Amino acid sequence: MYQYSLYFFKPIYAIHFYYKVDVIYRFLWQYHNGNNTDTSTLKQVNSVLEEFHIEDIHKHLSNPKFINDLDIRVENKELLIDSEKLNMKVVQNGFAVDIYTDSLIDADELFFQYIKEYHPYVFVVNFASRECGWILPLAKKANYHI
Repeated sequence: MYQYSLYFFKPIYAIHFYYKVDVIYRFLWQYHNGNNTDTSTLKQVNSVLEEFHIEDIHKHLSNPKFINDLDIRVENKELLIDSEKLNMKVVQNGFAVDIYTDSLIDADELFFQYIKEYHPYVFVVNFASRECGWILPLAKKANYHI
């Protein structure tokens, strides 16, 4: 089973650092590994990442337009999401949402496609394989000016 950690970025920082994936990865890796004991790092984390509650995600996923596709249960402050043949677990971990699933494709089918509507600036990391990226492309941003 794979673990993917999702981080919800505040818009101003997401737009500024959108193409600096390596910087974001190092920042989140330090946060993930508990290397945030000094006050300046904690201030950065609080400034850059959005706070959320697992209950809000549950409420979003329980929307009638999704309810036919998913079976969502809350057990011990964890979301358990099932469809016909797929399942996953969603756990709040500080500023991260940790999801446990059999593959990235399963994560997309069960969770990513729905979470895009909840928050537009979601960064996903698999720390074990060092894979990371944004769930959605940055919209309406010019790469250059003439």
